[in-house]
Amino acid sequence: MFRLAVIAVVSVATGLGPRPPRPPVPLEQGTVWVYEGQVSWTVPNSAEVRSAPLRWVAEVVESFDTLECRAALVRGWPDELAWYEPGQNPGLTLVVMYGNRVFTRGVQGEPEAREAVAKLSREAERVLLADSDVFLDLPLAKSKRWGGDPGRADTLYCWFVEDVREGPLRVRGCPSSAIYTTYTVAYRTLPDHQVVEIAPGLGIVRYEYEHHGTVACADVRLVEFRAPKAKKRAPNPVRQPTMAEDGQSSLSFARAD
Repeated sequence: MFRLAVIAVVSVATGLGPRPPRPPVPLEQGTVWVYEGQVSWTVPNSAEVRSAPLRWVAEVVESFDTLECRAALVRGWPDELAWYEPGQNPGLTLVVMYGNRVFTRGVQGEPEAREAVAKLSREAERVLLADSDVFLDLPLAKSKRWGGDPGRADTLYCWFVEDVREGPLRVRGCPSSAIYTTYTVAYRTLPDHQVVEIAPGLGIVRYEYEHHGTVACADVRLVEFRAPKAKKRAPNPVRQPTMAEDGQSSLSFARAD
């Protein structure tokens, strides 16, 4: 199964000022998340339920920039674990943030992802509003809701911020002294629910899915975060003395060590 989730993030260039807020989900190519937890599933054509520990790796395999947004192609986006089956391989998820919203959209492989990004570069707002679901509506705050029927008085069938907390996270690759704000965001329906914990700067730090009928459950937590290695800037060429200065007629340039 291959799915792509597109997150388009709009960046506004500014001058010197306050440090910009952490992005809800890092989108740089090479970002890696390692999750560990438990999954349960129902054996097909039976009532037998099985469970197993799971280690799941997600990675940004490519990032795309347009005039209005950035899109990241992610292998192993955590929501693939809903209805997990043994031996399931990570699919591709194109996750998109546009303006103050993070959109997700299912696609069927890398060619379709590239086509989606091309459309985003031409008419992002129309494409996203017509074909995508709103995953996050920023800024997040406790009791905020979105993506549901505005006529409903309850918090079912919509995304709802259930809790906000601050503190360190025990994640390899993160400084133990770092303080993160973690938002618990849930989408609850009568047949199932999913709960996502978001820590800006790290992304999804916990994903939980449970079906309320036929057993299908997943609960994983982020145990390791790998930021992409900073690309080394090519050193500026340093002009060496001309060979003409040594009685020669040509110039020689060398790079600094």
